[in-house]
Amino acid sequence: MPLGLSHSRPAPSLVATIFTILHILALSPAAFAAETPTSIDPNNLGGYDLDRGDTYEPSFAPFDRSYLGKRASVIAPLVNNIPAKSNLKPGETACYQLKKTIASDSQGSGTTARSLDLSTAEVAINSSSGASVLARDDSQKLQVFLSANTCLQPYRVPGDDKADIEPPQLTLLISNLSQLGCPDMSMQDTSNIQKRAFESGAVMFNMNITEDLYITVQAPNVSSSYQGVYFFELAGSTQDYYHRYVNKDGQLLWLDSDASSALLVSKNLTTDPDETKQIMDGGMRYRFYIDNELYPRLHGLQHSTCGLQTNAQIYATPNGTGNLNQLVHMTMTTRGPGGFPKQQFFVTGLNDTTGYQGFIVRTPNATVIKRDGEGVVGGGGTVFASTAFNTVSGTSCKMVTDLEFCDDIQYAVPGNPDKFKADDSLGQKYDDYARDMYANFEKALMQVQCEAPSTKMYSLLKNCDDCRRTYKKWLCTVVMPRCEDYNLDSPHSVVRNAGQPFPNGTRLPAADLALYAAPAHNRSRNSFIDDQIAPGPYRELLPCDDLCYEVVQSCPSALQLACPLRKFREYNSSYAKRDPDNKEVTCNYPGEPRTRVSAAVGVVLHTTFLCGMALLSMGLLY
Repeated sequence: MPLGLSHSRPAPSLVATIFTILHILALSPAAFAAETPTSIDPNNLGGYDLDRGDTYEPSFAPFDRSYLGKRASVIAPLVNNIPAKSNLKPGETACYQLKKTIASDSQGSGTTARSLDLSTAEVAINSSSGASVLARDDSQKLQVFLSANTCLQPYRVPGDDKADIEPPQLTLLISNLSQLGCPDMSMQDTSNIQKRAFESGAVMFNMNITEDLYITVQAPNVSSSYQGVYFFELAGSTQDYYHRYVNKDGQLLWLDSDASSALLVSKNLTTDPDETKQIMDGGMRYRFYIDNELYPRLHGLQHSTCGLQTNAQIYATPNGTGNLNQLVHMTMTTRGPGGFPKQQFFVTGLNDTTGYQGFIVRTPNATVIKRDGEGVVGGGGTVFASTAFNTVSGTSCKMVTDLEFCDDIQYAVPGNPDKFKADDSLGQKYDDYARDMYANFEKALMQVQCEAPSTKMYSLLKNCDDCRRTYKKWLCTVVMPRCEDYNLDSPHSVVRNAGQPFPNGTRLPAADLALYAAPAHNRSRNSFIDDQIAPGPYRELLPCDDLCYEVVQSCPSALQLACPLRKFREYNSSYAKRDPDNKEVTCNYPGEPRTRVSAAVGVVLHTTFLCGMALLSMGLLY
């Protein structure tokens, strides 16, 4: 299958390589099942050290869930903001000690204590044997933040369909009683034991301590339906969580897709215009991960930074590293309502008619707190809730973005892969046509006294710049209709061009043609699309009517621009209304994402403006 629009024709060798990889990863269930066990090597996880030192061998049967195990021995004390990494077989435990007391040379270890200023108390670093510990004066309470991520988990045995797609999660047991030491599952109901189960591969927990803390990581027993080990990171911090996840929707928005590509953006990184330049100059801040829902590899790890990095089929980083990084084109942009900065992700090489999950992870920048001998606060990154998106079938719709004139257009438009083979040729064709049409409008606007004093202006609220801005937005939206696949069962789009052949020469069956015999369904919104693009049958998500109303409200009446009223027949084939509850996309507005998170996602304009009966068309509307 072809790759996406903007990167659809790389060198033949690259195409072959990408398709080979994608075929193995995502096309064949049998191939994926066979590939999974061998592709995850527990002895080579991108720099993770799996030698966990002093381990505990369980004395219970491998699949006995009612064991009473002994406490695991302490592996090592935790270092402030530096993760301890270890692997566990199912049923095993590992324990870490977070010390509160200040180490001293009087213990005969030959080490020194180094104090760190943390508001009213002290923290010391004990460098004995290369291991550092958190420390605090016994007279003070110390607030600590514990966090952990599962980087690797047992995988389902190929061909075993009885098992859940993800194994059970790890568990944290926390004790502050030195006489108990490292707690185990038999102590979980003790009043001094805190139990925290991992959720989707991550756990966060904070508390004030006055004694040393003992933290046990417990790997659950698994059935014979799974193979492999657990691998995790555990970190303690006196400033903030080293690993973090935000289980709230809306940080990543899906704009649109075609059969092989998708466009997503982060939410606005600021809504303060004074901060825009600084953020844009600061560069990209998110990593981006994708999971194919037909052959998922991230179930059970959705909240884990290292879990996403170790297991994602496709991921990209700002510095250009990652698995199949070349399929993701990341940029900073101010496109969209408000012109605020955001990070954009244009993904190519996807499978058609497939559901995906997209994840973004924010990693610390240079301004994070870092102390000598310690790690970076929040160095494990922040994982945000995933965003679902999907590709469509057919080749009549193609994604366009990053246009020069119609710079707000970021969605699929009617296309033809046989006529437009270059990466950007389709978008360029539309953009040039829109620019030419706008030039005609500028000539008409020259007849208006735009520089007249306020007493002679056509409006005290609007000026010619408002007219230019709203007209350009409307023009680009109707020149480039938002395209949906003909076979999509959409209640909010209308069939266009039904009588024309698809790019491959096939036509709709006679029964479909009979349904769409009306002129509005038998051709495109404007003749330019049929004559120059020839996309074949497709569906159009109609423009939002407030786009038209904005133009009439902003431009001089001398231009005689008007919109169809909602009660007129022409309205239903020209415009559509926004969903007042903002639960779904019912019409097209530049920058409007398909992801619905709140009423603030799009620019919702309520208007009771009544306009004349003439259509704002200039030859563009039926």
